[in-house]
Amino acid sequence: MEAPPSLADGRIGIIGYPSASPFEIHHILCKMDSVPHHAVFGSLLMPEHPVSEPMP
Repeated sequence: MEAPPSLADGRIGIIGYPSASPFEIHHILCKMDSVPHHAVFGSLLMPEHPVSEPMP
């Protein structure tokens, strides 16, 4: 996986991370290592006016 790009000069960045696709609760509880894995991508939006308190 590549290092994420710097968001210093913008408010949006693309992030990639591994994910899995379990089909049943049994796969989640007992066979998570054998579930198909694949790369997924998302957009990271940085707040324009962040607050000083922790954000969710």
